[in-house]
Amino acid sequence: SAWDSVKPTLPVFFSVHGTGEDEAVAMLKDRLDITPYPTMEEACAKAVEAAQ
Repeated sequence: SAWDSVKPTLPVFFSVHGTGEDEAVAMLKDRLDITPYPTMEEACAKAVEAAQ
């Protein structure tokens, strides 16, 4: 998968919204063991928190 080939060394913060949202979130959890944040606002807040 693209995620495996990139192998990010920095934390990644994101949310998923729109058509197919439930399926996308389930796929991220199942295949990559990643849970997106419910809102972009929360993802940004966590990114700022992690940077401090």
